[in-house]
Parts: sequence; C-alpha cells; structure tokens
Amino acid sequence: MTKKKILIVDDESYIIDAMRARLEFLGYEVLDANDGVAGLNRARTENPDLIILDIIMPKMHGFEVCRKLKEDPKTEKIPIIIITGAGLEDVAKNEPDIKAEAFISKPYDSKKFVELVGKIIEKGEKYGG
Repeated sequence: MTKKKILIVDDESYIIDAMRARLEFLGYEVLDANDGVAGLNRARTENPDLIILDIIMPKMHGFEVCRKLKEDPKTEKIPIIIITGAGLEDVAKNEPDIKAEAFISKPYDSKKFVELVGKIIEKGEKYGG
C-alpha cells in the first residue's frame, strides 16, 4: 500500500516541522514548500492527496495559490485545507469564492487537525488525487 502524500505550504518552518512529525507518525508521506510559488509548483509536479496551505506567505498569497490550483484541471480535485493566523471570519468575508475543503485557525488543536486530515484523506479517494 502506498502512503498518502500531504503537501504542507507554509513559510514558518516550525509549523511545517510540527505538522510533519505528527503526520509522518501516522504514516503519511509529507512534502513541503516554504512559499506560494514553490507550493504551486510542488503541487503540480508531486500530485499530493491533500494540500495544507497557509495564507500569508512570500512570493504568492495562499488565496492565489488556492485559486490557481482549483482552476488547473491537473490539480483541481486535490483537497485543500487552509490554515491561517487571520480570523476565519475575515477569510470568509474577504475571500468568499475560495474553494477549500476546510479552514483551520492558527494556533490549531493538534487532535482536531489530525482528525480533519484523516477525514479528508479518506474521503479523498473519490477526488482521484
């Protein structure tokens, strides 16, 4: 059985490290990128089963990355979890057209994060990844 691939796109290395440790412990393969452009490119070349995407990043804002991924036939079906330090109400109000599967606030609850990832990855079978 091949491991499910999760791409984490965040400019804060300690966030990537914390998520990586937890997700690898659970048996996922974890890829990372530390800015929006690198994340977009990595998603297109690696075709992950799930993308965890920060909003405020250098080179390309997370919302723009999300839009480009959802507009590209090669990546449009990859589920995306948006993770942000901005208030979720602000995200919903300012970016109502973002087509992410879920949103999480920083700091996040590790247990709820892992449960959400598991649900989306399991459901992700139908996305075709």
